[in-house]
Amino acid sequence: MPRRKPTSTRQKKADIQLKRAIKRGDVPPSESQKEIHKPKLRRGPTGTFIGSVPDPAHAATVHAAARLQSSFITLSSKFLEDTKVLASKLPLTRPILDAVVIHTEDFQDPTSQKFTCPRRPKWRFDMTKKDVELNEEGMFKNWLDQMDRCVLDWQNEFESDSRAEESDCQDGPLSMTEIFNEEFGRMPRSPTYFERNLDVWRQLWRVAELSQILLVLLDSRCPPLHFPPSLASYTSDRKIILVLTKVDIIGPERTSAWVEYLHKKYPHLPVVQVESYAAKEEGAGHQGKPQYEPHLPSSFRERLVAAIQQVHTEMMIPPEKVRLNPQRLSKWKPPVKADVDWDNVMKASDATYDRAKESEEERFKIKQKKGLEFLTIGLIGTA
Repeated sequence: MPRRKPTSTRQKKADIQLKRAIKRGDVPPSESQKEIHKPKLRRGPTGTFIGSVPDPAHAATVHAAARLQSSFITLSSKFLEDTKVLASKLPLTRPILDAVVIHTEDFQDPTSQKFTCPRRPKWRFDMTKKDVELNEEGMFKNWLDQMDRCVLDWQNEFESDSRAEESDCQDGPLSMTEIFNEEFGRMPRSPTYFERNLDVWRQLWRVAELSQILLVLLDSRCPPLHFPPSLASYTSDRKIILVLTKVDIIGPERTSAWVEYLHKKYPHLPVVQVESYAAKEEGAGHQGKPQYEPHLPSSFRERLVAAIQQVHTEMMIPPEKVRLNPQRLSKWKPPVKADVDWDNVMKASDATYDRAKESEEERFKIKQKKGLEFLTIGLIGTA
């Protein structure tokens, strides 16, 4: 190798100043500096390249994940500034009233009937992908406009109720909170609380269409948040199992209370409890807080599989209106795969079956010729 040319401290300082001048645009770069030097890439422990040039497969994965990120309305700068001022000046009432923070079992949100899940427009196999997507985009735009009007009405109702309360209190003495509200105004209601990304809703549509049994995952810290009335209405014609996750976090007492609540609210739906994490074994170099890893104990797995098996058995029984009609009963076929090896399901490890290359039309033709080949179970929610 050729010997490296020694440089003085003064020369290094001049080179640094020249680079900064070129970066600022004060000095044009020389021909040698215009050449682009590609960095030498090396693979990381996962097999992907580390460097400025991304791995194409990794880039495609990142792009697909970005498409499914939740999207909500962008708040205006004025709204953010106004609420920041109100939050710094309005007093917080203490103690918080139980009626505000505790919902009774018969609690009904007056706006719950107004908000709905968008439904996929009807489509046919002879339609092109572009036609199907255009129909979905047009329907979704109309749905967004409708939901935005519902949110606006909801906010206006709150302002009307606030003005009515203020007029009722004018005859008597004002409290400190009412004095502050009169001087600074009231904190406005939230402008939105629904998903605005069409690709997220498309995932829900596809899962609901292709699945014969749906597992709806409910975080045990607040299950109603993950199964609102709009989703319950959307999936009312499906076979559903409610899976209460992370029960190891909230404890048995709160878990029992939520299970009782769900049974009362949805008596026709089975509820299964599952743990989500298990503590890792502490090694010699372990320090600080305990670490956890995803884990589903065998007892919880047995309950989940037993619930799926029970729903599968119910789907094998013809409906009453079919049983009463001998002609229809002779032609009736179960909507699910008849023979399922449940012992192997219990012993199965994490595995995937890739049928992405098959189109919906091809899967439909296979279904018509051979009958149902699989028992398809879909997941809604986050674990």
